[in-house]
Amino acid sequence: MNHSLSIKLVNISSNDVADGNVKLTLGLVWSIILHWQVKDVMKNVMEDLGQTNLERTLLNWCQLSTKGYEKVEISNFTTSWRDGLAFNALIHHYRPDLFNYKELLEKDSLYNLNHAFDVASYRLGIDKLLDAEVSQKKGHREPASRQTLVLELVPCTIQARFIMISAAPPTSA
Repeated sequence: MNHSLSIKLVNISSNDVADGNVKLTLGLVWSIILHWQVKDVMKNVMEDLGQTNLERTLLNWCQLSTKGYEKVEISNFTTSWRDGLAFNALIHHYRPDLFNYKELLEKDSLYNLNHAFDVASYRLGIDKLLDAEVSQKKGHREPASRQTLVLELVPCTIQARFIMISAAPPTSA
């Protein structure tokens, strides 16, 4: 039985893995993570947005979730996240009970990044996947780590929505 999983592999072969090519092997691992985790976690969002490209779906979800947040304009998984406000807005959109977003507008990027990563870690149980000092550097263009952190936030947002719906007073008929 032949199944096509449509995982996009570019410039890597079994020889690269066997020869210990770290960069290409990590790229392969990221492709597999992106394919399966995004596909499972974002399948409903993909249907709602009419998207098939996984990275584009994740980016669109971030844009929709942070729409209207001051000083947040998400256009990619590199520079849009450098000041920490996008991470904080994404968390705040689904868990406004955790902190006051407007207070972060006066803070510097290092503070905002540390704040987002600490809230994600200590309040949402998400491992610290990124370092604030590295994330704010202009030359840091590693989108995979940001995408992974955002993917870790998705189940928390779904849980937050469920809690809000469950806590809502019943409507009378």
